[in-house]
Amino acid sequence: MLYLSKTNGIYMILTVTLNASMDKKYVIDKIEYDEVNRIKEVENSAGGKGLNVSRVLKITGSNVIATGFVGGHIGDYIIDSLNKYEIKNDFVKVKDESRCCINLINLSDMSQTEYLEPGFILDEDDINRFIEKYNSLLDLSDIVILSGSAPKGAPKDIYKTLVEIANNKNKKTILDVSGEYLKYGILAKPYAIKPNKKELEDLVQKKINNFDDLKEIANTIILKGIDVCLVSCGAEGIYAFTKEETYFKKAPKINLKNATGSGDSSVAGFASGLEQNLSIDESLKLAVAYGSANAMEDKTGFVSPEVIEELLKKIE
Repeated sequence: MLYLSKTNGIYMILTVTLNASMDKKYVIDKIEYDEVNRIKEVENSAGGKGLNVSRVLKITGSNVIATGFVGGHIGDYIIDSLNKYEIKNDFVKVKDESRCCINLINLSDMSQTEYLEPGFILDEDDINRFIEKYNSLLDLSDIVILSGSAPKGAPKDIYKTLVEIANNKNKKTILDVSGEYLKYGILAKPYAIKPNKKELEDLVQKKINNFDDLKEIANTIILKGIDVCLVSCGAEGIYAFTKEETYFKKAPKINLKNATGSGDSSVAGFASGLEQNLSIDESLKLAVAYGSANAMEDKTGFVSPEVIEELLKKIE
């Protein structure tokens, strides 16, 4: 099956989540401001973009190991949650508590609002301990996925440093970050980046009005030494720009339940394609299928392999 890993034994994909969290999904019938609001449903999970990627990769058969920072009781919960999915992990533990993040789903208008805590503050020793661990884990990996924000105390160019270390060991890096982390990160020439349209606009400080604008900006980024610029366009699908070609896969119509984590699932799909030595075209197809499959689930960062198989038949 296309979506399943063909590898065996060695860890092939390393995910980095510097600011892991306990994610809490709250479902409420209707928000009443300045009133007591009773939550209808609650779901807790190990969160952070890289951990969503890790979970999806594990479900679909890839060899994956997760790393980053965790702390306190919430950090223990994060590790326990990964262990329940039998996701190999090796985190640096800090003295303060990991953060909680809340996704509030309002059933009255189906809006989703996220509340993200800042988390702990790293010191120089924390960062040095992580760099040492990261170096050792790279020796077990072929592909590295760097996702999400960094805790306070981390330098703005932390992802630039991590990409450079991986490049020196000839590892393929996929960078899925935004803002200044993306601005500095691309200077190290990761193999691939995956901004959405808004994140790309923020990076270049320019409005993207049409495909020509998008292609011009993506090509400018590729000329800086990045092999693949993936641009996710939500329910429309995903573009992949390379020096030679432009690819686009249109997402099939689905029964949307929870779009949170779909971008992370798309990254997992693309990485799975690279792991199997598939073409960019085939890897992009997996990215769209994985992202769409996540959006059809109630859980965040979760997919059904059977659903992916069906979606692959419908992607244009």
